This record gives sequence, C-alpha cells and structure tokens, in this order.
Amino acid sequence: MDDWGATGIVEEFTFNNYAEYSEKQKSCMSNDQMILAKKMVHNFTNMNEDFFRVVGVPNGGYFVSEELKHKIEQRHFTGMSFEHVDQ
Repeated sequence: MDDWGATGIVEEFTFNNYAEYSEKQKSCMSNDQMILAKKMVHNFTNMNEDFFRVVGVPNGGYFVSEELKHKIEQRHFTGMSFEHVDQ
C-alpha cells in the first residue's frame, strides 16, 4: 500500500476479488480509514461486465470490454479514446 504522501499506514492487504475488497473497504470506512493502492492487478479472464470504473488508485479509470469497444467504434461515437490494457 502506498500512502501518496499521507501518514499512518497501518497494514498492507491483498484482495483476490471485489467481495474481499468491498468487505475491507466497509470495515475501514467505519473506522474513518481508507484504502490506498500501491499496485492493482486486474484479472479480466472471468469478467462478465462490459463496462466498469475503478477509482482511488493510480491506474484507475473506465474499463470496457473489446466487444463494447467495437460497438462504440461501429456507431462512430466521439469524444473518447481507448488504451489497450495488458492482461
């Protein structure tokens, strides 16, 4: 965990799925604490969602599936760009 210049890092965590993260996030929030990520690794192999957002981490942002990306491009939507994310 990276403190982004903050002080008082208590411990490091590893989450294997969103449920684990969500449970710890709720626990931290109830104690006026927060989770700051040093590194986040996304595993898209079992994803069913075509669109999701990750916030509060250095490599966060909006993520879309290849299928949704192609549909957006086919309809000639503008005002966005796509960057490839290695798996």
